[in-house]
Amino acid sequence: MGASPHSRSAARRRLEVSGRANGGGIVEACRVIAASGQQYPDAGLVRERGSSMVKAYVLVVTNPGKTKLVVAGIKDLEGVVECHEVMGPYDIVVEVEAEQLSDIPKILSEGIRPLDGIESTSSLVTFPQ
Repeated sequence: MGASPHSRSAARRRLEVSGRANGGGIVEACRVIAASGQQYPDAGLVRERGSSMVKAYVLVVTNPGKTKLVVAGIKDLEGVVECHEVMGPYDIVVEVEAEQLSDIPKILSEGIRPLDGIESTSSLVTFPQ
C-alpha cells in the first residue's frame, strides 16, 4: 500500500519549504507512528541522497536474572535504535546506528559492554545498501 500522490506532493512541498529537498535529496526511510489527526514534522529523519548510516546488530548474553536490567540500560544509550529481549542462545538483540564504521566499537566498548549484567556480546555489522 503506497502513499497517495497528494500526500507525496505535500510531503515534497514540506521538504522544499524546510530546505531539505535541495540537490535532489530523498527520504530513505521513515517510520512515523502517531494518533490520527496529529501531524509531526520530519523530526530529523530525512537524509539526503548519498548519506548513510552504518548499522550493526549486537547479540547480548546476560547473567541470569539481569536481562531486564540490561535492556533498560541499553535502551537509553546513544546510537541504539531498538533493543529486544529474545529467546535462544542470546538474551538481547540490539540495533545500533552510527555515522561511521569507526563509531561502532566506541558504542560497544563505552556504552553496551560496561553495563552490569552483561556476560558477552557478538556484533554483526551490515553492508551498506
